[in-house]
Amino acid sequence: MNTATLPLPPLTGEPWAAYWDRANRALLYRGYARSSRRLYRQVLRGVAAWLRRQNRAAEPSTLTGADVFAYIAQIANRRGSWSWLAMNICVLRTLFDEFGGRQITMGLLTPRRNWPLPEVLSEDEVARLLTAGGTLRDQLLYGTHRAHRRP
Repeated sequence: MNTATLPLPPLTGEPWAAYWDRANRALLYRGYARSSRRLYRQVLRGVAAWLRRQNRAAEPSTLTGADVFAYIAQIANRRGSWSWLAMNICVLRTLFDEFGGRQITMGLLTPRRNWPLPEVLSEDEVARLLTAGGTLRDQLLYGTHRAHRRP
């Protein structure tokens, strides 16, 4: 078995700082860039601070799926961007599910960026476009050209 795919040892009752030290070494060993590790630490600090505000025990082994769902929901309620939500879910999924052997992010879908819809002409605008051709031939060309561009 490749040692790079080995999970972190199981979570015990260690505090967040000790867990971060182990996780950081695992990320470093797996080749994660410094900027990625800093982001992972920022997310872990956010989760730990959120748990403290909820008057919950401040250790990683107490984190549950319901906690993760509530944490992500509060980010979404604060109008967090889709990329920040996705990053938080991915970090928690990597550290707890993949490295830690738990399943606390099960059922959470990673949000995707909303793509803007193309502008659609109204029926009146389409009618004006088709009648804009000077001859019947031009009007037919406009109509067939538009029909072939539909996905």
